[in-house]
Amino acid sequence: MSQDKRDKPMRYNARMIRDFLEHLEWEIRVSHFETANAENGLNPELAEMLRKYGQRYHTCLRSCRLLDRDPSCSEEQFRRAFATLRARENPKLTKALEAMEVLKPFFEEAFFCISMKGNLPVIHTSTSEVLRTEDGLGDDDAGDSTNQDSPG
Repeated sequence: MSQDKRDKPMRYNARMIRDFLEHLEWEIRVSHFETANAENGLNPELAEMLRKYGQRYHTCLRSCRLLDRDPSCSEEQFRRAFATLRARENPKLTKALEAMEVLKPFFEEAFFCISMKGNLPVIHTSTSEVLRTEDGLGDDDAGDSTNQDSPG
């Protein structure tokens, strides 16, 4: 490998990162739906979103959890174990979805920074925006994307 290629900085593939995050969110949404609505089966709209990513990347981002039935386990015990497993997973999945929502503005900012292609990413915030939001009267995101320097 030539010295020039080793010294050239690598760039993130924003589309692939965005697809990964969206795919992960849909995987979590499907799992969340399944743990909350096991008797109703898979939601076709959720399944369609996952299919889109599966066709593009030929992978899934969450393991499939199967409940193995012990030979001595009665039907009632199996149903109870299945319900317990769903009940344990659902709050974790709810928290994961909430965390994805909390992180979305940070992901968007990161995508903005990637788009700058080596330029210094800058978000301008005026004092009036900060003071307007000081007492919780305005948006928490003073200096949002409307005030970002566009990629050069």
